[in-house]
Amino acid sequence: MSLTRIKKKLNLIVIFINIFLNYEKNVNAGACWSGTLTTTHTTTEACGVNNQKSSVGNGANLTINHNISNNQGGGTGRNGDTMDVRGGGLIEINNNATVYSKSQFAINIETSGITLNNGVNGVVDSDGFRAIQWGGGATSGTIDNLGTIGTSATPTGINSQGSGLTLNNSQGGSNGLQFMGNLPDNYNIVFNSTTDYGKLISYSNGWNQINGTMDVGVDSRSSVSAGTYEDVFSARLSNSRDFASSHFDSSTGTYGTYNWELTSRTVSDIVYWDITFTNSRTAYTSRVSTTNLSKIAKIFETINTRGNNSTLTSNLDALNDVSLNKALKIIGSAHNFKEIIQKKNQKCETIILSRLFETNYKDKKGFL
Repeated sequence: MSLTRIKKKLNLIVIFINIFLNYEKNVNAGACWSGTLTTTHTTTEACGVNNQKSSVGNGANLTINHNISNNQGGGTGRNGDTMDVRGGGLIEINNNATVYSKSQFAINIETSGITLNNGVNGVVDSDGFRAIQWGGGATSGTIDNLGTIGTSATPTGINSQGSGLTLNNSQGGSNGLQFMGNLPDNYNIVFNSTTDYGKLISYSNGWNQINGTMDVGVDSRSSVSAGTYEDVFSARLSNSRDFASSHFDSSTGTYGTYNWELTSRTVSDIVYWDITFTNSRTAYTSRVSTTNLSKIAKIFETINTRGNNSTLTSNLDALNDVSLNKALKIIGSAHNFKEIIQKKNQKCETIILSRLFETNYKDKKGFL
């Protein structure tokens, strides 16, 4: 046998070996994990099998850092779901990538005790149905959404047929979180800035309108300022059920030093709800009873505004007017030696010294 023929046969053998190895690789590729996940697991690569859901059960602690998908098209079977979560117990899912279904639920939840953290870079989406199904078997749990659940083209971000849901949401802008079905027990709006904050949109295809009541609050991670934030609640379509005052346990509340209130307005047959924050604290300078305390009150008001000593000013804020005046009387400010003596005679226990050195400031010539 010639050397050329031997080389050709060897090449054919190599080709067949590669085909076999690639076949084995393709057959087994895509499975996110074996069976139902009940342990701690972090994805190491993109995964997902068409027409096969990835199951998550009791005890699972899943971190998704790579995309999971199910591109099965058509039909109504649950094999089109990307992830199926059930089994009871404590389950935690932390999503930092994209979970996608072409035709069914991206994540189907049929269990209590789940915590789903959709991170800033997390996306849960479906082209054909609902991004997240909070099913009838879901009776308690939390969805913390700092990313995106459903795009503007998705029929629904969350469809709720269960109960006991706490929903924290920062998804807003032109793509608020679309919701249908049983409202969450607790809904907390995340305010990142005056233009970036959570919006909840009522959506219905005619059979599962929003219903029930929810306790509305401001998420503890929020940063707010006095003013009005528009469209925190609205409806996507004119035939979707509008949010009404009956859906809110209360339309007023507090957050830090702010009071907030929900108010509605109607535009083109759709009811929009805005939230307005007003400062709830009264400045120390307006609470002192004598002009002798006005200077020290102004100093502490500046400290409060700058946030230089939040513990001190929080304690002062908690005092009633009588107690505040008493507290300020034992705290004095002095600009020169004469004022130090005056503050000592006034029984001040603490004296704040101002301008230790001479300055050229007009009308501020005193110094120590």
